[in-house]
Amino acid sequence: MIGWALAYGALRTYWALGHRPWFPPVGPDLLAFSGWGVVVLCAASAAAAVAVRLLVGPLGLLPGDDRPPPPRITGVSAVAAWTAVAITWALSAALTSAACLLLLDVVGLLFVGTGTSFDAGALLSRSSCMAGAVLVGTTALAAGRRLRAACPDCGRPPRAAPAGASGARAGSTRAGSTGAVGSAGAVGAVRAPWWAFAAGYAAVLGCVIRFGAQAMVGFGPKAAPASGSAGRVAGLAFLAAAALAGTLLPLAQVHRFGRVWPRWVLGLAGHRVPRWLVLGPGLAVSVGMTAYFGTGLVQLLTQPATAAQADPYPPWFMGVAMSAYLVWGVGLGVAALAYRLLTRPRCAWCGTPAEQTRIPSVRRDPVGTAG
Repeated sequence: MIGWALAYGALRTYWALGHRPWFPPVGPDLLAFSGWGVVVLCAASAAAAVAVRLLVGPLGLLPGDDRPPPPRITGVSAVAAWTAVAITWALSAALTSAACLLLLDVVGLLFVGTGTSFDAGALLSRSSCMAGAVLVGTTALAAGRRLRAACPDCGRPPRAAPAGASGARAGSTRAGSTGAVGSAGAVGAVRAPWWAFAAGYAAVLGCVIRFGAQAMVGFGPKAAPASGSAGRVAGLAFLAAAALAGTLLPLAQVHRFGRVWPRWVLGLAGHRVPRWLVLGPGLAVSVGMTAYFGTGLVQLLTQPATAAQADPYPPWFMGVAMSAYLVWGVGLGVAALAYRLLTRPRCAWCGTPAEQTRIPSVRRDPVGTAG
């Protein structure tokens, strides 16, 4: 993390001195924190890493007896440690917001011909900033787990048995596919909590509102600037992907078919759905949409005149569309969090079995019910 902060901070300092190239679509490669702002974020990230190391101790994945004991801190020291963790999380969020245009780069890369501008230099710069956000967030996550004396890998609370002992780790291999909860039927029998369902369907509602607002202003050239047959195909592919990301993806996070293939999927029916096939896109789309449209909505509220000049749509449309996107992204993220908790495997480090995963308000349905 410190290495990234120094390297990327040096590059941003050079650019802030007047050497930054022009990047599409708006000139700066970052939003919210550009120029000297991102230099300050890099310096603050390095300082936060040092503070976490001094207040919390060494971080990392070390098995069993090799793992240093968690710090025993109370009072002012505990407040200082948790404050450092909170600041580190805030820095991660700020860096994510700064790199929010990465969403447009990904769209332009995946759907060539839709009219979305793409530049390799901008992609590399924003990817570097997002990588820093991930590093800073990972540091905050590891520090929080260490302060709670939780497993550094899965985050579960410590067990009565010695954590990470060789017996526990060996047992995790033996119990891979024979445990009750490890079976597809048992995994599918556990219902997501009510708040996960609420978040998943809120994401669907946000998608419906977004497409409904577009229907009110029309699906004309402003909505789909692509031209030519290849552009039209790319535009249709993008619309289909967006519709799936707003309906099938959030529902898969909370319904049984997202964990066990339903009977109409020939050849795979009854088998477990690969965890990251659902969780990966859910987290990626959620982070991208929340960062991009959350930042855009803040700019719309704080600089309405500038936003009105830069966009061809009426002001009400931008407010409704960005709010719907934000609900969509946040709802999908919360649903993905529930999916992550529901599908956590047995931890190879602390030996906690998958069946000990606990989510508030989880109900178990009879095994074998249709999803």
